[in-house]
Amino acid sequence: MNKLIKNFLSVSVSNLLGQLLTFIIVIYYSGIIGKTNFGKITLAQQILLYFTMIVLFGIQTYGTRIVSADRENAYKKAGEIITFRLVISLICFAIICLSTIVINKDVNFKVIFIIFGLTLIPTALNIDWIFNGLQEMQHNAIYNLCKNIIPCIIIFIFLKSENNMYLIPFAILIGVSIGVIYQYIVFFIIDKGKLEIKMNKEIILKYSRYGMPFLLSGFFGMINNNVDKIIMGFTRTEGELGVYQSAYIFISFLINVAAIILTPVFPLFIKYFYEDKKEELKRLCDGTTKLVAFIVVPIFVGGTILAKDIILLFKKEYFQAYEPLRILMFYILILFIREIYGYQLNAWKLEKKYLKIIILSSVGNLILNLILTPKYGMVAAAWITTLTELINLILMRSCANKIVRTKDIAYIGKAFIPSFIMALGILGLKWLNINVVIIILISIFIYGVFAVITKGIAIGEIKALFAKREGI
Repeated sequence: MNKLIKNFLSVSVSNLLGQLLTFIIVIYYSGIIGKTNFGKITLAQQILLYFTMIVLFGIQTYGTRIVSADRENAYKKAGEIITFRLVISLICFAIICLSTIVINKDVNFKVIFIIFGLTLIPTALNIDWIFNGLQEMQHNAIYNLCKNIIPCIIIFIFLKSENNMYLIPFAILIGVSIGVIYQYIVFFIIDKGKLEIKMNKEIILKYSRYGMPFLLSGFFGMINNNVDKIIMGFTRTEGELGVYQSAYIFISFLINVAAIILTPVFPLFIKYFYEDKKEELKRLCDGTTKLVAFIVVPIFVGGTILAKDIILLFKKEYFQAYEPLRILMFYILILFIREIYGYQLNAWKLEKKYLKIIILSSVGNLILNLILTPKYGMVAAAWITTLTELINLILMRSCANKIVRTKDIAYIGKAFIPSFIMALGILGLKWLNINVVIIILISIFIYGVFAVITKGIAIGEIKALFAKREGI
């Protein structure tokens, strides 16, 4: 099987299954623990994301690039990177423990935060970037299944009341740890890999220098995605944050879909660029852009129409989340297209331009959230997130098009034709009062059929997309 197809299928199936089960289990436990406790879980997770970003230090992107370009030195680099990140994780965990002394939150929040902090250690040991660089992503697929499915099973079996909500971060810790253990079994026993554990001042400075542009871009990018929740958690109520997060659960699921699509092609963006294969690179970028457009447009149309029905999957106390969810569907439409250019800039050693763009939009996001979110709440936060992502799209597209120009606008326009037909089908099914899950499944079928009938995308085109042994 074509390696790209194999990687795409393994990553996509595992991620979709894992994220789908996570989406379901969050709906399950949010109803058990209530919106206030759900807000506490959310706030702890959102703060933890910044520490996770520091632990990863952007090295996974650099590591993927190194492994993809120079496999002979991959194992030597792996030992250095793992040691570097492990030291950072221990420092970050110590900071988390100390911060609970000064955070003005109750004991429940502090305990949850510390338990979540323990996940930084297996996160530091994660070596998915090695398998990405080697284009052996089936191992990352199994890691993703462990990380997502195991916590779902534990929570579903054992979480029965809000009194044992500590089980939620414990379950996540167990899932990540088992996934990392699997990675090392493959690395040491199956692949017979070797790690040279080494740490000195020179290595620290080297990886700090390599990782800093990626770390800063990721750090500022995180502001666009979650600073609104942190501000809301400290200036509004934890209950409102819980309601807002119920909308974001669906959005987070969709964000992961974008990663599923683009992760397998990232090494090929690198490969074709460095090998100066201009025709292959152009074909890869065009094919990827068209695929993304024909996936995100029906998601945007369907999600906007079904926002209320999706939120009703939660308990009624979360119903008001449908308002920010509809706004955030515009964000998803923008994000999917923007992510293409973000991956391209990082693959083509334009991470400094990427960083400047992210800094600009995130500073604007932070300022607007500090001014508007405390007063106007989750609706304002959703609009701010959407607006700043639009800034990212415009600027990143401008930079990436200087190297490879794609027909993104044309592809998006073509995708709206079968999406409009699908929308009519959704409205008809809603009028018949059919369950939202069944509506979604039927609408996917309707869209797929009319995407082919209207010649927006051809079956032969999909096959040709992955026709070559090494790529599109």
